Amino acid sequence: SHKERDESEIIRIPHAMPQIISYELFNKVQAILDARKKKPGMIISRATYLLTGLCQCAICGKTINGGIMGTEGHKHRVYSCKNRRSGCNCKDINSDYLEEYVISLISNCLLLPRNSEKLLNLLKVCYLKTTDEYKQKSDDMKEKIKKINSKIDENNGLFETDKPLKGIIESNINQLNVEKSDVLYEKSIIDGNLEMIPEFNIRTVTQQSREIRGLIESDNLVDQKRGLSKIIQSININNDYVKTIFNFQDFISCAFPLFITVIERRDFIARVENHYRRSLAFPVLNISKSNTISADFMDASSTLYRHNQTKIYIYQ
Repeated sequence: SHKERDESEIIRIPHAMPQIISYELFNKVQAILDARKKKPGMIISRATYLLTGLCQCAICGKTINGGIMGTEGHKHRVYSCKNRRSGCNCKDINSDYLEEYVISLISNCLLLPRNSEKLLNLLKVCYLKTTDEYKQKSDDMKEKIKKINSKIDENNGLFETDKPLKGIIESNINQLNVEKSDVLYEKSIIDGNLEMIPEFNIRTVTQQSREIRGLIESDNLVDQKRGLSKIIQSININNDYVKTIFNFQDFISCAFPLFITVIERRDFIARVENHYRRSLAFPVLNISKSNTISADFMDASSTLYRHNQTKIYIYQ
């Protein structure tokens, strides 16, 4: 039985099994293990990392995880590429700086209540760009269906003239019909999403902003991580930049993702004083392949990015 027994019921026979190591060696090993346990003030690797599961290396594509780096007495928390030891040259980034920067960017800038109207305008531009891309996909699929129908008609013509190849032609027609069915299904989903035009309501944006800000600013680490995962799609890091991709799909109940990307230099993030900004006045938005168009609904006089170290653009 695996039921735990009382010590009085257990019969112990000293030296019943051959001794592998001496008691002296055993006690020495136990003393070493006890010495390696956590000491007062020592940072251990089980520390909580708010951005776990969200960070990705932009050099090799592997996950970036939290960990402890440094020598004894000078340990610090960092986010490090999982592939670093296998050759990736992506530098570690201080976790305190990165976490504080991301939280401040969301809570004190993007979701600040006084920025709700500008955020709504930004989401409108994002939505228009995304719908244009979906419409183009739908048109491309329409052309693809035409080509498949043309191939089916061509094979049907051969079916009447080349009877010896009847089996092969019939197989080709079946395969084309399957391909056509897949494209029609995918096109129907895209067209259905395009018909579901969301309501651009500043009240909804404000409510969503308040909810996520409440989670991020909570003292509960689980709530903080939940709030971050609600709005962050991914954080891509290389040796020069940090690219944070936000998904605002839930803010306007859109049928497809609405991605907004903020790119920032790593040396800019390393200066804590740069984290405390409150304006959502971006002078340039990249919402097309040209990468630069004037944002006429934004405050052109803003000095938020006067050092030209930051840019925001719509990302798909």
